[in-house]
Amino acid sequence: MRTSLFQEELIEYFKSIEVENPQLEVRWILESIGLELWTEEISEDKKEYCWKSAKRRSNGEPLAYILGLKGFYKDEFAVQPGVLIPRPETELLVTQSLEWLKSKELYDPLIYDFGCGSGCVGLSILRDCVGARLVGFDIEDIPIRTSNWNSEKLRFSDRSEFKKIPVEDINDLEIFPPDLIVANPPYIAPDDKDICPHVKSFEPQFALFAEDNGLGKIKSWAKKSNQLLKPGGFLTFEFGRGQEDAVFEIFKSLNFQEITFHKDLAGITRTVSAIKES
Repeated sequence: MRTSLFQEELIEYFKSIEVENPQLEVRWILESIGLELWTEEISEDKKEYCWKSAKRRSNGEPLAYILGLKGFYKDEFAVQPGVLIPRPETELLVTQSLEWLKSKELYDPLIYDFGCGSGCVGLSILRDCVGARLVGFDIEDIPIRTSNWNSEKLRFSDRSEFKKIPVEDINDLEIFPPDLIVANPPYIAPDDKDICPHVKSFEPQFALFAEDNGLGKIKSWAKKSNQLLKPGGFLTFEFGRGQEDAVFEIFKSLNFQEITFHKDLAGITRTVSAIKES
């Protein structure tokens, strides 16, 4: 069977299981095993792989986990169960950081990435700031291993390291103060009824949910950021829909300056940036 005919067969199956974008997902599956969509014959073993992937998808498993990859900013990052899947809106953390670094003419900054996951945020900043150094933090082995894999793949190992430690336990007496902190904390309330069931079932709970109506880690990570950052340093956090007022009060109570909110492409207020008091 030619790949083009098999592609149509898979698309019809993906439509039947109500995948949001069946054509795109099928294309990604075929391309992940190196198939040219319109020219090649497809072997039986590759057909079997594709159908196994389709069956996993029918159970709600995210395609990123099935393929082991997810595009983010300008690169593809390895992902696996136990690591939060990168989202396009999180790229705001990267672009805001790069804009601030450029405005301050900082070409060799020290960057901390709280809740680094796959490492996609911090490593994307390294990509476009060639003198930057990165330290990422997470609380489980899988994110640390995944971040290291991605760092090696992108050839950033000499400028990055990843540590398994809760943000709250970072000892500010034993480190160099960073110029910049980026963070994508867990910010979903445990009783949130609007979360996608497949996200709740497959993605790591520790990276999704936080106590205090989703604000617990934002509070503790903002407090730690205030302890660690250089005076005049920059931080940017992602947060959830409807949390803007509470986030403003958290940052204001810590005397952060220039507290600014940023919207994603859907028009949702998604991130906050601020400057540590000099």
